[in-house]
Amino acid sequence: MKLIFGPTLKLGLRQPTAEEQLADRVRSRMGLLQMMLQIGNQLFGRKYLRHNSLLLGRNIVSVIAHIISKFLGADQIPWLFFGAAFTSIRSVVSLALRELTKRFGAVVAVDQATLTVASGEFLVIVGASGCGKTTTLRLIAGLEAPDSGTIFIGGVPVNDVPVGKRGVQMIFQSYALWPHMKVFDEHRYTNLSLPLKIRKWSGDKIGEFLRPLTQKLGIEESFFQRRPQELSGGQQQRVALGRAMATSPRILLMDEPLSNIDPPNRLRMRGEIMAFHKENRLTTIYVTHNVADGFALADRIAVMKNGRFEQVDTPETLMRQPATAYVADFFKAEQLPRAGSFAQVRR
Repeated sequence: MKLIFGPTLKLGLRQPTAEEQLADRVRSRMGLLQMMLQIGNQLFGRKYLRHNSLLLGRNIVSVIAHIISKFLGADQIPWLFFGAAFTSIRSVVSLALRELTKRFGAVVAVDQATLTVASGEFLVIVGASGCGKTTTLRLIAGLEAPDSGTIFIGGVPVNDVPVGKRGVQMIFQSYALWPHMKVFDEHRYTNLSLPLKIRKWSGDKIGEFLRPLTQKLGIEESFFQRRPQELSGGQQQRVALGRAMATSPRILLMDEPLSNIDPPNRLRMRGEIMAFHKENRLTTIYVTHNVADGFALADRIAVMKNGRFEQVDTPETLMRQPATAYVADFFKAEQLPRAGSFAQVRR
């Protein structure tokens, strides 16, 4: 029997664009990467991958990023994170507010506010009391619904995404600790262990991770068996900060987290906040009345007035080139470092 082949049939199919080819390559490599992470978990044990601050976790991420760069190119390497399941891929995300408005009766708390926060940026919002800072955080977290405008996280509209599903963690000025729970016990549901208990961590793993964290934050072991009402305001604030650090948010919102901390501990905890931000490559928005904190922490500072952002810029630019008279007067009233000393303040 003879097989007779005719001429090649050309269907004239459209060639995929460069963007489509890249998307296909990324999808295939992500599947490979997920498999590599799962194999890593089986070989090394989950306890070694429980948090990306551990040396082994960082080394594994570096190796995987190097492998991916060979396939995708150095400019296409995704940022990788071990989430609650420790085999997930989590990217650093940007945040954008577009003409966001929130009213409470006749009061306009946020008035067509527009803001863009870059991936991994530490943005500080300052302004007079009642200017809309806290309301803006609550809108981002999903605790309030905007009357108009759009919130984007990672370029995706999240107005209809419920609270708890946005990858956002918020530290409240009022602490929001569970009043019936003690501070910490790795084998029970407590204020510090609750987020990890929900994620099915064992008591031993919780203790290994949280006990060093409590030492960094100055939460003494003698406080562990106390309930929030038995703590001072500063102690409650440390517990609230520790609870936020125990989770793996994509965006961290802080509403006056250091307002009740005494000056010596304030400087130390300021350093812990910055180290946590850098170590986990978070996108952080920090509201404060203490402009010195803003200068020490911020990549950029957003000055808010009457529900709108007057100017968003680097601390040095705000001092040297204020866009409005309000911004100029706002910083003149503060005891701030002279121009040229900003680098020393941020160290």
